[in-house]
Order: sequence, then structure tokens, then C-alpha cells
Amino acid sequence: MQHTIAKAFRHNPDQQWHALIIIQDISDLHRQICESRQLRQQTLAEMAARQDAQDTLKESEIRLQLAISGINDGIWDWKDVTKDEEWWSPRFYELLGYTPGEIPSNLSTFKTLLHPEDLNHTYVAFQEHFQRHLPFDVEYRLRTKSGSYRLFRARGNVLRDAAGQPTRMAGSIQDITESREQAKELRTLSERLLLATAAAQMGIWDWDVTTNIITLDQKLLELYGVLPNKCLSAYDLWTNGVHPHDRAHVNNALQMALQGKQTFHTEFRVVWPDQSIHTIAAQGIVERDNTGKPIRMIGVNWDITAPKQVEVALRDSQMFLTSIVENLPYMIFVKDAKDLRFIRFNKAGEELLGYPRNALIGKTDYDFFPKSEADFYTTKDREVLSGKILLDIPQETIQTHTRGTRYLHTKKIPLLDVHGNPEYLLGISEDITERKQTELERDERELLLRLMFETGPSCVKRVASDGTLLHMNPTGLKFIEAENEKEAIGLSVFDLVTPEHRSAFEQMHHEVINGKNRTLQFEIRGFKGSQRWMETYAVPFMNPITNQMEHLAITHDITKRKKAESTLADQNRLLALDAEVGRIISQTQGLQPLLQQCAQAIVDHLNVAFARIWTLNSEQQVLEL
Repeated sequence: MQHTIAKAFRHNPDQQWHALIIIQDISDLHRQICESRQLRQQTLAEMAARQDAQDTLKESEIRLQLAISGINDGIWDWKDVTKDEEWWSPRFYELLGYTPGEIPSNLSTFKTLLHPEDLNHTYVAFQEHFQRHLPFDVEYRLRTKSGSYRLFRARGNVLRDAAGQPTRMAGSIQDITESREQAKELRTLSERLLLATAAAQMGIWDWDVTTNIITLDQKLLELYGVLPNKCLSAYDLWTNGVHPHDRAHVNNALQMALQGKQTFHTEFRVVWPDQSIHTIAAQGIVERDNTGKPIRMIGVNWDITAPKQVEVALRDSQMFLTSIVENLPYMIFVKDAKDLRFIRFNKAGEELLGYPRNALIGKTDYDFFPKSEADFYTTKDREVLSGKILLDIPQETIQTHTRGTRYLHTKKIPLLDVHGNPEYLLGISEDITERKQTELERDERELLLRLMFETGPSCVKRVASDGTLLHMNPTGLKFIEAENEKEAIGLSVFDLVTPEHRSAFEQMHHEVINGKNRTLQFEIRGFKGSQRWMETYAVPFMNPITNQMEHLAITHDITKRKKAESTLADQNRLLALDAEVGRIISQTQGLQPLLQQCAQAIVDHLNVAFARIWTLNSEQQVLEL
């Protein structure tokens, strides 16, 4: 293969172009160039594919970490069910009282933590899940770092290979110790209640759910107005006794109790044989077998006709106040002024402190909080009561039972009796933990953004909807050759863009202000006349202070990249011209057609208006066109 080097030149811009052609054999060089091009294209494709895979993997890892950190359960992953190794999430360790990595996360460690009495049924649950594909949902006790056992509910699912064999299993554990203890306490209280019914003139009923047989005592028959010598079945008593308008809601209350959705405690009217109407209160508990199926329900009824009449008179006024107190998102509590014992708590207070209100009533701060905290609260309480003034505490910390340390904004108010002496202390506390954490996180983000803004290698700017420059970091000021921010702020960014790119920039800016994300490459001219190629990534930004939409952008200087791209393009055009001239020489007969085609190739590949080729007349020693 012949290699032709063609160079087009002119001495100055006002003269015509001249061409110089040198022909040599470059077969080996041409083959190497082709191989180099193929290798370069293959390498670029592989790099792009690898980058896409890495980006996808990184995004998946971020989503997984966000999901794990956002739930309260402990996560475990048995990556290979034939091996001992497992992975436990930080929350898994925390539920057991350990820090991540403090004990090995493997099956052997799990067995040592598992209560001996729970080993067999836990093993059976795994086998049933592996072999019979039954759901894995089991409860067991695990020993914590303190040595005590806590009850957990574990759920999981197994992955199988093509043959259906288990290969990997993952799941979660949930601490249910407190909920079970509360259920046990409720059962105990219910049993005590039944013992007290005889003294309280309550009628007792006993329903065998499996046989649907109801047993009623004599007092209950009296509550329904049935004479002792009158024989009625339980069904007839129900059908004839309960007010027709109340049967639906009583039946619904029974069904909700049987399903475990709520306790059975309701009121209804009964119609006596003399057509008089009486109001009955009913309360019951459900007994269940080991599988949770209801097998028996026992309860009491008592006449509340007289109290109901009084209650109706007070209900409207009390309901309004109670509804407000119970639904406020702030903890509200009342203390006795004499000994500072709690006498009232609302729902928000229970949730915040992690104690039911019946555990709080009658107690003091020293029963629940560290002495240093209790001393602080007591001192502030005495200050309020002695001064008979409202005290505003912008921030105080409290150690809760289930939610750790919380930050509160508390107001304490003395409630005076008719003689003007403090009788109660009213406290209103707002949980500001999330707000404080948000403020800290915001401060950290602002510091990080400020560091990025002030020291980053890219231009960061804010632009108003009309194109006015509102803010620009030092790097951006350097790009536009401004001495300081004061020199640039308030100017139109459109004036910085070169005329040939200004229209595209204005269009991009308009789309960003209208809510679009946009990217653009363009040239700018600095205050001192220097030109740079820039690439910007712009997003819409709603200014929370002015409530105006702005153009927020990060812009990079790509001048070097553009020059490199231009140089590469020139080299590619020369290579293409080289190949084209070589082809013409190898395929064209006659000097004149050859020169004409070479000149046309120069025009096509170098983007020139025309080309001239001069030849040397050796006899006359002159150049000819």
C-alpha cells in the first residue's frame, strides 16, 4: 500500500491554499492503525459496560443499606445453608445488647444464645420450612449480653436452586418481650376482676365457643328482668332481651374480641318484659388454645342505668376536653403539688416515656429516671410552685424506657386552688428530638456544602429567573476572571456566554426555571477576554426564603477536553484524507484525473472551499498548476 501525505497550506489568510503531496509505502503502518482503531473501540465499549454495572451495583447497595437502617427489626442472612457463617445487621446485635462484631455472627453462636427449651421447636420450624415449604414464623428466647433472656419473633424465607434444594436463607427478628408481658398482665387483671364480681353484684356468663353453649348465673338473669321461675334458653334471652338497635354492635364487639383485635368491653340496652329499658355494661376475656384459637369466653354484666344517666349529663363537656388532651401530639402530665406524684398522663406521654399510664400514676420522677435527671425535674417543679409562675424550659433531656434519650421543650404551669395556693402542676412537653437531629444534620450538610462550594474544583452558581447572577463560588469567579463576588453578582449570566451559544443557553435556562433538569456545553468570555468551554448541570431550585424558582448549576471547565477532541478530529480527518488519496492513486489512471480527484478529496476532508495542486516541471524547473 502506498501512503500519501497531503498538506494544505497558505502563507497568510489572504492568499490561496497550496498543497504538497508525498507518497510512500505504508502497508504495515495502515494495518497497525486499523488494528489500533478496533482495539480502541473494543476497549471503550468494555469500559462503558463495566461502568454501567458498577453504577447499578452501587445503587443497589445504597438502597439495601437504606432499607436495613430504616426498620426496627434485626436482619440475618444465612448465605450458605450448608455452612456455619451468617451475617447479622447492626440492629440484630443491638437487640441482643452487643455492638456489631462483638460476637461471631454464625449458626454456632446463635445456638449458644438460644434458650435450651426453645431449641427443639426452633429446629422443627427450620426443617418444616426447608422440607415442606411451610412459612418460617417462630418464637424463641435469646440470651442477651446482660445474661437475661428476651422473647423474639423470627420470620424468614429460603432461596432454592433449580432442583428445589435450599441454598440461602434470610429473615428478621422482632423483640416481642414487652408485648407478651403486657398480655400476661392483662390476663391476670381480668381474672382478679372475675373474683370481685360477686361482691359487686355482677352477673356472670360463660360461653364455650367450641360447643356454642352459654351458661348464665342467677344475677345475670335478674339484670335481664327474668323471673327466677321463668325458664328461657340463653339464645331466647339474647333474642328477646337485647335492644334491637344494639344487637349489631354487640355482635361486632364479640367478633372483634374473638379475632384478637380488641378486648370485649361494651354497653347495650336490654328490654325487660314490662318494656322498661335498662343499660347494661359487659366485659369479657377470651381464652385461647396453644394455636391462638378461641375456645372459651367468660365475662360479666352489670346494671349501669343510673350511672349512665349521670354520665350522659357530663359526657359532652368532658369528651371535648379529653379528646383534645388525648390527641395532642405533646406529652401532658399533671402532678400533685404536695409530693409531685403523677396523677394524670395522656396518650402521647405514654408513647414518649414507654410506660402505660397505670404504671406512671402515683409515682414520682425518681421511680423512672436517673437521680440527676429526677433532681433537675424536681428543682424546676418546686421553682414553679413556689413562684406561682409559668416556667418555659426550651430544651431538656429525658431517658425514656423504649426510645432512649429524647430532647423536650417543656412548659410547667402551677394550677391554684380557690385560696390561691398551688394544688397541681401542669406540664406540657413537646418532643423536639427529630427537630434537633434535623438541625444538627442540616448544620452538618450546610458545612459540607459550604466546604464543597468554597473549595470545589467546579463552578457552583445560583441564577434568578431573569438570568441575574445571585451567587457564585470562588472557582466560578476564577472562570469568569472576576476579582471578587461583588464584581459579578447582579450581572446577567447571558452576557458571559458567547453569542453563538447564547440562544441555546437562554433556552436551557428557561426550561430549568420551568422545572426541568438540563445539561449544556457552551463557551463563555471572561471579564478579561479569555474564552473557555464549559459544561453545566442545571436543576430547578425553589428558594425557601423568597419562594422564587431559581437556576442552580454545577459547571465544569472542559476547555482542555474540547481542545483534545478538536485535535483528535483533525487527526482523524487527516487519516481519512490519507486513506482517500491512497485509494485514488491506486485506482486512477492519468496524472490529470488523479490530481483533480486528490484536490477534491482535500476539499471534502479538510472542509475548505477549493484546493490547488502544483507539480514540478523538471525540464523547465517551474511549478505548474
